[in-house]
Amino acid sequence: KYATNAINMADVNPGTSEHEQAFFPNVKQFARIWRVMLIADFADSFGPYALDAAQGVNPTFNSVEDVYVFMLTELKEAAAGINTSVEPTETEAKGDPAFGYNAAKWVKLAHSLRLTLCHAPVRSIYFKNRCQG
Repeated sequence: KYATNAINMADVNPGTSEHEQAFFPNVKQFARIWRVMLIADFADSFGPYALDAAQGVNPTFNSVEDVYVFMLTELKEAAAGINTSVEPTETEAKGDPAFGYNAAKWVKLAHSLRLTLCHAPVRSIYFKNRCQG
């Protein structure tokens, strides 16, 4: 829920200063990566997941295959959408205890997660083909 809210907030609030207008799109991409981490934990533990969860409506559960396609696409797009030249302010960096909003570290995390999702032994040939792009 919170990752989805962070993504939606970045769309609603583009920022007022030049720095915020450059930084907030990165925060959206970080939240997309974070959301994939949460979804992957759920899907690996319980199976099907509702991709339209936390939207205020009764969700429908997607197949594990659909969930993995979503996660792989989300990670690839999020990593590509991060501007690594944008540095957080000292105050902003305190809001991310893991990486301090270091964009390069978030890109590495996205790539590492894609590799993890693609190379786990339970993945089918379908996912291997999907990961090659």
